[in-house]
Amino acid sequence: MRCTICDREFSFISQMIYRINSQNDYESVCRMTLQQLESIIPFRKGLIFQITEENNQLVYRHPVTLDPPGLVYDENTFMCGEYRSDWLLNVWYSWSSAFRSTDIRDEETFRSSRLYWDVYAPQDIYYGLHAILVHQGHKLGLLGLFRSRDDQDFTQKDLYIVNTLSIHLELKLYSLLDHRNPEKQDSGAVDFMLKIINRYRLTKREAEVACLVYSGKSNQEMAQSLYISKSTLDKHLYNIYRKTGVTNRVELAQALHRI
Repeated sequence: MRCTICDREFSFISQMIYRINSQNDYESVCRMTLQQLESIIPFRKGLIFQITEENNQLVYRHPVTLDPPGLVYDENTFMCGEYRSDWLLNVWYSWSSAFRSTDIRDEETFRSSRLYWDVYAPQDIYYGLHAILVHQGHKLGLLGLFRSRDDQDFTQKDLYIVNTLSIHLELKLYSLLDHRNPEKQDSGAVDFMLKIINRYRLTKREAEVACLVYSGKSNQEMAQSLYISKSTLDKHLYNIYRKTGVTNRVELAQALHRI
């Protein structure tokens, strides 16, 4: 089914992507995403949580929710429970995917399940719109929006909007949660970056680029690592060379080595 969005919706989505990328930590990204989505897709409950794979099992962690006023629900009921969700198959894909619950589940089976009676019914939620967030095979998390059974199901336009945003949320969460990147774990690298910022008055992003140059990354590798275009990277390099008083990568690496 073909979906169209108006100019106002397109402008809002564009601004939302910018706001998501302006956040610097996992919880802020999640809260910003849910609050912004509520303005364009009405829902009763919103939820984002992390998904990791440990010993060939999926582990759910760090739920961030946007609940109706006065609703108190222990998210550990689902996080630690052994529930068979219809969307589990999508977690094993190598890419992100968005879908409505009613498109993939058998309604009669769902209404008789423990998942419905333990998790959905106590919160008066029934319809779901989900995005499984996976980056290059790395499982990151799930975004879930829910409506009451008295409400209408999510529309194809709602699905289109969430699917459009999912890749941006995927990339942002990957940059924040990828614990496999040693540059994000090394406290010495953080100290080194702070020294560069203070010595040359670089911005945080410029310091990140400078550190990648120092580590021997190519321009293509740096652009992919920072999720920026080549032209944006060139602008950062120009500013770095100007502020540090060098003319090329070799001189920059030498200057950083002296620090």
